[in-house]
Amino acid sequence: MLVAIRSALAVLCLYLAASPAAAQPSASPALRIGDNVFVVPDKNAKSITGWLIVRAGCADEADGRCVGIAHYLEHLLFINRDSDNRSKVAMFADGSGNGWTNHRATVYFQRFPVQRPASPEQRPGSPEQRPGSPEQRPGSGPVSNAENLDKLVGYFAGLLSDVRSGAEQAGRERNVVLQEYQQNTGRNPFARFAIERDLALMPDEPLGQRVIGSPETIKGFTPEAAKAFHDRWYARNNAALVVHGPIDAKDVEPIVARHISQLPAKAIPENIWKAPRSYSALGQTLRSTAKDARQTAIYFDRIVTFAETESEQPVNDAANAVLAGYLSSRLNGSPTEILVERDGLVTEVRIGVSRIRNGTFRLWFSAVPAPGENADTILKAARGYIDGLAASGLEAKTVDRLKLRITNERNLVAEQPALYANALTNWLSSHGTYENWARRPERQAALTVEHVNRFLRLTTGTGRELAAILEPDPSVANPAAGAPQPSPLSATPEPSSQQ
Repeated sequence: MLVAIRSALAVLCLYLAASPAAAQPSASPALRIGDNVFVVPDKNAKSITGWLIVRAGCADEADGRCVGIAHYLEHLLFINRDSDNRSKVAMFADGSGNGWTNHRATVYFQRFPVQRPASPEQRPGSPEQRPGSPEQRPGSGPVSNAENLDKLVGYFAGLLSDVRSGAEQAGRERNVVLQEYQQNTGRNPFARFAIERDLALMPDEPLGQRVIGSPETIKGFTPEAAKAFHDRWYARNNAALVVHGPIDAKDVEPIVARHISQLPAKAIPENIWKAPRSYSALGQTLRSTAKDARQTAIYFDRIVTFAETESEQPVNDAANAVLAGYLSSRLNGSPTEILVERDGLVTEVRIGVSRIRNGTFRLWFSAVPAPGENADTILKAARGYIDGLAASGLEAKTVDRLKLRITNERNLVAEQPALYANALTNWLSSHGTYENWARRPERQAALTVEHVNRFLRLTTGTGRELAAILEPDPSVANPAAGAPQPSPLSATPEPSSQQ
């Protein structure tokens, strides 16, 4: 299972450079059923995939503390969902399934292969028609796509309805989560340091805590706590469903009505993490060493708050998409062009702005120093670069060029339904509304260089700062020799939550 996943497709659909010749925005391939079900038809798809998005993650856990219960519940909900009451992740014997949890949401997906009509060459007795093949149930003939689709939606309805794990199974999954922590965090010095950084920057709020929890909190997981979280947040009116494949919305609608629409609605609490917070302009420095780190990593974070109206929020998100495209590019004046290619201070660099909530943003910088370069010199250069960029701003021609790239890439994604379904799922899981999703092209088109530079100035203003340096332990000559080393820049904040 995947924790706090950062989908490359979500970034791809915003920032990838495309042909300089921009087409008109493509029509949305998604068809909406009711308020929260979206069908993305794709006649060429070889499988049908469904995503269930529950708008609750670890930042919604009890008492405003993220200890990992939301992710533990994700594990428990895969248990006893088949006719044999076994514990397994994939619902379909010839398909696949999984899930992931982050601070704000939990997502489950299931996929099964499409059953195509037999061609004239497929005579009785061929492998495609033999009894016992994946396409056929004993004594009942082929399983239709409609039957499997009904099973898929019914499965998701079950996830919203109840938790079925027994005490022994709950204990086993607790151990599985602990193993997952050790694999993804315990053995990754940069992931461990990311926890230290987040706790130092946001010590009193769930968004500063690890999604999976800690070894101490994991050992304290109980099925009762998981069920309480399920009772509080899992409901049809706090979830969305995206389905992709060679299907028609008219075929999905009665299935949704039968399985999802009849589920009871609940009074869903406000998300604690959305409540405004004030941050003192506190400056901190965090230095640490790790025996299993092979190279130095340098980080700089700043949390900035400012007044942001509801109408300004989507404009700022559109501006951030342009800014992100610039900061990740090799254009003149970009971080890579200045800090890597011109000055040679670092070998890798990333800078970005992530939305924490309305009116609160996190400016982040991460870099790997070039051989012989001093960490303090690089931090000074990072601050100087950020302040200089805010003072000068982006040029109008640069903004127009980046807008063109975004438009072209959105058109490309809209023409590839599988990519589109993934991107829509990521958007909805960030608590984005479908209305804002549909209006992104027109808002991007209306964006001006003044909008972008205003957003740049606001998000680089005075705020709470953290400078952090992780270095290899000098007492270890060759740390973790032979073991694959994770990237120092992999533990950066999630992409902006656009609503």
